[in-house]
Amino acid sequence: MPFDPATFLNNYWQKRPVVLKQFFPNFNDFIDEHELAYLAQDSDLDSRAIIQHGDDWHVIQGPFEEFSHVCQHQWTLLVQGVDRVHPDASALMDAFNFIPYWRMDDLMVSYAVPGAGVGPHLDQYDVFLVQGKGSRRWCVGKPGHHKAVYPHPQLSQIEPFDADIDVELQPGDVLYIPPGWPHEGIATSECLTYSVGFRAPDTETLTRSFDALFTDTTFVNNRYTDPDLATQTHPGLVTRDAIVKLKNQLIDALNHPAWECSLLRLASEQNLLVQPPKQLITAEQLQSRLVAGEYFNRLPGCRPLYTENNDHLRIFVDGEYFDVVNDVDVIKHCIDSESISEQDLGACLDPKGFTSFFVDMINKGYWVGESDD
Repeated sequence: MPFDPATFLNNYWQKRPVVLKQFFPNFNDFIDEHELAYLAQDSDLDSRAIIQHGDDWHVIQGPFEEFSHVCQHQWTLLVQGVDRVHPDASALMDAFNFIPYWRMDDLMVSYAVPGAGVGPHLDQYDVFLVQGKGSRRWCVGKPGHHKAVYPHPQLSQIEPFDADIDVELQPGDVLYIPPGWPHEGIATSECLTYSVGFRAPDTETLTRSFDALFTDTTFVNNRYTDPDLATQTHPGLVTRDAIVKLKNQLIDALNHPAWECSLLRLASEQNLLVQPPKQLITAEQLQSRLVAGEYFNRLPGCRPLYTENNDHLRIFVDGEYFDVVNDVDVIKHCIDSESISEQDLGACLDPKGFTSFFVDMINKGYWVGESDD
């Protein structure tokens, strides 16, 4: 039966795990362990190796200069953020774009030798585990109280649990696990696993949305006032009225229109590995290259966010904010389809506004011309 996103969201998303057999029919790996090892040498990517020898666990943090100390016993090599440097990894993420971009985090790729894994553990985020070459056995338990254990200072595991799901994934299979469900994967052969991770900001993270708010020129940083202050018997007492006024001062800040912009700038942060073009492009040059048939593609891993406000499109890319007034539908299509072409330019009522916006995107490194790759 074909995968139906609406059925999945209704029955499984953040509710219970599910095995999606052959989600990717005839799946072919776009990376191998040698290229993964090469990426693990990149200081811009977070990488680590987890090694098990009997009851002993070791964690080695990348970047790596060589791997003789890694390739021992039962070992796993993991690299985060591969979608930021590999177009096919970014395309794999887009297979799950029935989940909004602002909830997406990154793609972690891991290679493991037979018998290797990272131990039983819990995650506080949703994850789709895509099986690449080889096979891996996954056990998934039920949420509840699972005692944490730390076999290594950098490795958080839990005590063994009873499996509710026990399955061996083959290439193209996918296992979805919601937050808080205990799980453990053990390689049954040399294998690659692609972990599509998601994010859900906690309250502490959301408080960072105030940072950009205070720099917005339209926001007035009001100070507490109490012209109606009355005498009180106990100077140490903070009255309920004072607490309510302080709370309302914060609520007023949250209700300010600039706070939403600040929040979405925070939600769009991705720490992209941008490389602006050596020679900045002009609107005339962009139009000429589009007419000549060239495509400009979104940077791998770049997932812009946008909101609609009347006839305005507010766009957020890696913490930056842009406002678009004309050709809103065309620009939304370009963002959703990952590239811009002559056809998009031809659909515009305001070609100058269109090229002006995308010149900015290209010169910042968020979109890249085919001839610039």
